[in-house]
Amino acid sequence: MANDPLLATAVGPERRLVAARVALARGGTAELGSTVRAIPTALVLFDPDLRALAFLGREGGAPRAERSEMEHRADHGDPVAAYVLGRLAERASDNRQAARRLEKALVGHGDTCDAATRLRALRSGEGVTRLLRELRTHDARCPVVAGPSGPSGPSGPSGP
Repeated sequence: MANDPLLATAVGPERRLVAARVALARGGTAELGSTVRAIPTALVLFDPDLRALAFLGREGGAPRAERSEMEHRADHGDPVAAYVLGRLAERASDNRQAARRLEKALVGHGDTCDAATRLRALRSGEGVTRLLRELRTHDARCPVVAGPSGPSGPSGPSGP
């Protein structure tokens, strides 16, 4: 995080979470792990979304109590927890569980497009098509949910 001047100077309450998401998108779980390790532990523990995302940057498994808490959050509608559990299941080659979790991670957080991309790779068929069509109303710029005319649709770019 300190090596990237944009991330090092970011401000606002979500800056650490955004930095973690950028690290994951740019450099995968290894860079995410490095970024999270640079954040004071108390601040990671304070933010439930950052704490959940940090699981992806860990080598090895999470302690049972933490994993159980994340499963509880995902089962009660937390899309970030569902996304992380989907990614962890995918890493463990449990494609059925990964798809089940990623289906619950298609709205409500900053990594919905990645969740949709991974879900489409894991599953096909009308059920996934319906879910992705619903996602299009929330994130029309995500390439995996773009209509036949591309991310912009027939009438030009959507949103600012």
